Amino acid sequence: MIRLSRVRRRSKRPFMIFTHQLGSSEQRDITLNLSELQVQHHDLSPLDELFTEDEVWATIKDLPQDKASGPDGFTGRFYRTC
Repeated sequence: MIRLSRVRRRSKRPFMIFTHQLGSSEQRDITLNLSELQVQHHDLSPLDELFTEDEVWATIKDLPQDKASGPDGFTGRFYRTC
């Protein structure tokens, strides 16, 4: 029969090893004001828009006919004929 005190002692061991390896956290004396960095914000909303049929066909026409553009093995000719 396993005693509860033994289980508790064993359950604390991984936490103690983890704490010993990583050390303790320290408070920072420096804070960052991100607004002063003057980072440019980009409008990414066009990335949420759906592709138009014309864009899809233009991309398919730009694919090389006899080469697969990805690991699926489908060539440009396959996409054009489908």
